[in-house]
Order: sequence, then C-alpha cells, then structure tokens
Amino acid sequence: MGERIPKQSIRFLLLLVCFFSLGCFNFLFASPKDYKFEQWCNSIENDELIIKFKTDEPVLQSEADYNLAPNYIKQKTKNQKSKDFKDLKKHLGDLELEDIFQLDDENDSIITIDSKALMRKNKLRKSRVKYNLDRIYSIKPKSKNYFQNFIPKEQRKIFACQEVYKNIKKLEQDPRVDYVLPNRKLKIQAEITDDYFINSAPGWPFNYETQWGLKAINAEKAWSTTLGEKALVAVIDSGVNYNHPDLWNNIWVNPKLVQDTNRDGKKNLNDLDINKNQKIDANEFKANTIGFNTSTQKAIDPMDYVGHGTHVAGIIGADADGQGMVGVAPKARIMIIRVNSNTGSITEKAVARAILLAAKQGADVANLSMGTSYHLPLVYDAIQAVKDQMLIVAAAGNYSQEITSYYYDSQKSFYPAAYDEVISVAAITPTDQKAFFSNYGSAVDIAAPGGADSRIDKNILSTDLTFEGYNRRVGTSMAAPYVTGVAALIASSKPSFSPLKIKNQILSTATSINSGYDIGSGLVNAEAAI
Repeated sequence: MGERIPKQSIRFLLLLVCFFSLGCFNFLFASPKDYKFEQWCNSIENDELIIKFKTDEPVLQSEADYNLAPNYIKQKTKNQKSKDFKDLKKHLGDLELEDIFQLDDENDSIITIDSKALMRKNKLRKSRVKYNLDRIYSIKPKSKNYFQNFIPKEQRKIFACQEVYKNIKKLEQDPRVDYVLPNRKLKIQAEITDDYFINSAPGWPFNYETQWGLKAINAEKAWSTTLGEKALVAVIDSGVNYNHPDLWNNIWVNPKLVQDTNRDGKKNLNDLDINKNQKIDANEFKANTIGFNTSTQKAIDPMDYVGHGTHVAGIIGADADGQGMVGVAPKARIMIIRVNSNTGSITEKAVARAILLAAKQGADVANLSMGTSYHLPLVYDAIQAVKDQMLIVAAAGNYSQEITSYYYDSQKSFYPAAYDEVISVAAITPTDQKAFFSNYGSAVDIAAPGGADSRIDKNILSTDLTFEGYNRRVGTSMAAPYVTGVAALIASSKPSFSPLKIKNQILSTATSINSGYDIGSGLVNAEAAI
C-alpha cells in the first residue's frame, strides 16, 4: 500500500491552490488604472493590428527599369508576402491576415480610356512599389486567453487592449518591421445644431442670407469662368444620400460598370433608374456602380445613414438646378466613398483604402472631414502614394487647440490635416473670426466658413435632410468642403494643374483676415483662385 499524505500537506496544497486562484482572478479581472492607456484603448478598433514590413532590397525606381521588369517586381512581392506571413505566424501563432490595399489591386476595375487615365494607372502602380504598399497588412491574432469568457463584460475591452499592446511590443522587436500599430478610429468634425432650419427652396438665384458661406468666398464671381464641369471630387465620409434630388445629377457612377442605357451621351444615375422614379431602389443597386464602401470587404452600400457625408457633399456640389441650395462647384461630379461601419466607427484602414481607391478612379480632389490626435502612418503612406495625382483637403479639428505640423510630433496635433501634403482647413464665422471650436496653429493652411459662435441661423446649411427640411451643421467638417469645392473649380478650369499647383493657387490667393489666431494664409477666395 502507498503511504498516506499527511493532512498538513493537503492543507498546504489547498492553500497554494487558493492563493494561485486569487492571483489569477486578480490578474484577469483587475481593471488598469492608467488613464493614458484607457485613452489609447478607446482610440482603437477591436483587436486589429496594422503592420508594414521594410523593403528587403532596393526596388526599381526609374520608369525605364520598372517598365522593363514588371514581372520581376510581381514575383519579388509574392515571395516577400509569403515570408511575411511565415514570420507573423512565428511571432503570433494562428491569425487572420489581409492585404490592406487588396481592394486596389491593379487587376481590378479601372478605366484606361485615355492617356491621362493610363498615366494615372502607371503612376499608382509605381507608387505601390516605391512606398511598399503591398507589404502592409491587417492582422487579427486568435486570442490565447482561455479565460476570456469569464472576464466581466465591462472589462473585456481593456483586456483585449492589453493583448493588442503586448502583440505590438513583440512585433516591434522584429528588425524587418517598419511599423506596427492598432487600427485607430477617426472622428467626423461636425455637430448638428440644436435648431433645425426649414429651407424654403428659395429658387434660383439662391438666397445669399441662407448660404452666407458662398458670398464669403466670392463663389458667384468664380462661376462666370466655371461651375466645376468635368471635375471629380471624392467625398470620403459616412457615405452620401445618392437619392437626394439636389445631388442626383452630380453623383459619379462607375463608367466601367454602367452603360448609357438612355443614350443621352452621359453615364449617370438616370441610366440605373429602371423605375424612372428618381431613386435607386434595391433591385437597381449593384456593387461598385455608385461609389464604394471601404469599411469592410463585405460592405457594399455607400448610402449615408448618418447625414454627415451628405452634408459635406452638398457644400461641395449641390446642383445648380433651381431648387434647394447650390454647392461651391455645382456641376462637379461627386464620387462617394463610405468609410464608416454600420456601428458608425471610422478606421484608419478604411480611410487609407479610400484614398488610394479615389486616386485610382481619377478623382482630382478628395475631402476628409475627419481626424484624430494620433499620427496615422497607414493613412500617411496612402497620401504619399497619391500626392502627385490627387489633392487632399482635411478638416483642422474642433478642439479649439493649437496644432502643429507632423514634423513636430512631440507637440499636440491633428491628423491627417497636419500632414504637409494635405490642405488643412480651419473654420471662421460670418464676421471673419475664428470659430470658437476650430483648431488653429502652424499646421493650419487656410480658413473657410464653418459656422457661428452664437447665431444658429448662421451655421452651415446643406443637403443633410431632416423631417423639417435641409439641416444646419457646424464644424471644420463644414469648412473643408468649401476649399474642396474651390479645388474642383480650379481642376475644371485648369486641367493641366498638378495637385501641388492647385494647392499653391488656393493658398496664394486667399484673403488676409485678422482673426487673432494663426489660421494659415487667410480666407479661401474662389474668384481669385480661378
């Protein structure tokens, strides 16, 4: 017979198990008290990571070398991707891996009907190589926390964030990694005003008192030259209500997927409107025919269920059709790219994809009325890749803070507005003062109408519809599309201008104002810019 274990030893073992259990319980369920960590945690989307690998060897940079060896580059990229995946599995075990810019693969739908489009396609292809865009992935490690179902629901996010943080630190040790970061959230920069305004559809010409922003930027005087014909503007936002009567004629449709069914020489929503009811019904909608949705690969509908993107689109390009209101570039085409998910969140991955997609489909300018206080390396890579093909205009932010350029990253800033390649727009009131909410500082390039400090009826009216009529909103979200509209007017009247030249034209012709704050070169002036 075996020897009996003394009762004292059993008690000791039970005590050890008890202490161990208490320690595990405390480790699992104790809530971190670090306020900065909680802030960081709230800024990220789920447990998704973004990772970019460094180039293993010098890539072909010259146009001649690139044209001679495209198959070499494809094979090299394929080999690198295979090695990247093996390395990631070695570090993190089982995981879900996705190419960030898979939606923009060079084999997908792009129109090459003219030399300009073909040149754009080749430039973007080379930019993918130059900025190593094909080595950027989103990864979701499969959780190794076997106790996650026992964690109180209100604390699960904190512990998921802790796992994300540990994985980031682990991957940062790999010398092949360029950067690794969580998939951050961006916020739209507008508020709905407390009092809705019933727009009485003043007819044509519009009521300047209702749309004071157009008068402030001298829009009508610019229209004698152009109304924005042939300019293409990407509204990267919460989507756009493509069934809106004041936007219907200006919504871009994918010319590769839409036929001129009514044979009027144009491709627009009328060609998709089988029922002829000035509305795209469910049976008439097809993926990627009316803009895009980059929030997830499965999402296809670019319809706006928030109102923000529709409001922005109206400021840029509401039609000059004798009804409702009018935009800064009333004959420009609006390309819808929805970046917010069904829960309303906007992620860095969705925005970066949207930027590349907009440039690829030929947009002259893109509007980003959103941002965050965190540097966005993935978005910055996308901006760098398209800077020679498309101008980007962004809201300066609504935090009433001084923001500085990206190159002074140690100080507070706001992204993507702070990047030098972007036009950063602050908001002013009807009296040419900085709006109380608007950011300011050296990162701001220019100002535009964004709302009033006290009078609700002086906030910005646009095509966001409520039960009572057209809605007013306030914010740098509203200021940015005024500048985007002016950029569209320049692109229309001066098609040979590069994005940089359009930017310089806008900044150099701004009207100097004394607001008491650093808001860049002054108030955007459409007449002078044209």
